[in-house]
Formats: sequence, C-alpha cells, structure tokens
Amino acid sequence: MPIKGTINDSVQTRTFDEPDYKKLAKAVINRAVLDVVGAHGNTGSISKSEKDLIKAMAKRFIRKQNKMLEFWCDMADTDAGHIVDFVNDLTYHINCGSLRKITPHIAVDRFLRKF
Repeated sequence: MPIKGTINDSVQTRTFDEPDYKKLAKAVINRAVLDVVGAHGNTGSISKSEKDLIKAMAKRFIRKQNKMLEFWCDMADTDAGHIVDFVNDLTYHINCGSLRKITPHIAVDRFLRKF
C-alpha cells in the first residue's frame, strides 16, 4: 500500500493482475465462442458467405479433442471440455429462444470471468 504524501500516493494498486498470456488466451476463446453463436459484431462489410465461413471455422475450433483448443485453454487455466459444454448450452438456449434478457456477449463475458 502506498504511503500517504509520497509520489506513489495517487497510484492505484492492484492485488492481482493476470499475466498477458492468460488475457490473450481468454480473448482467443472469447472470439471463438462468439463466432460460433454468430455474434460477429458490426459486420456491414462482411458477406453472408464470409459469416458462414467464420462460424464454420469457429465450430471446428470449439470441439472436444482439438489440440489447439486444449492449448489455449491450458494458457487460460480452464478445461477445454468445459468450454465445449458451455458453447453447446449457449447455442441450445439461443436456438430455442430462451436467452432473451441477455446477449451472447454478456453471457460469454460472465462465463469467462469465472476462470
């Protein structure tokens, strides 16, 4: 804790800051999950075929027994199977319409904040 009246007095200290590699891994997983559920953001210049390609590639990435997903999940300190199960549940709820009060972005952010 900074001592009052010193140069570091106004510096906000954090108790824990994630390593950069973990932040990167979470960002990769976040983008892949959002791509699977079709939440591409502002896509005014992307054609439907490009959106479908992005979604298909993300689906190939988010599957059990994928070594690349396991690599990123290891960096993020989570289990790849847990991510795949979450994506399957999220996709189900989006398709059946039970995810009304929350956007996919918020659901994914809340999920990723847990690890």
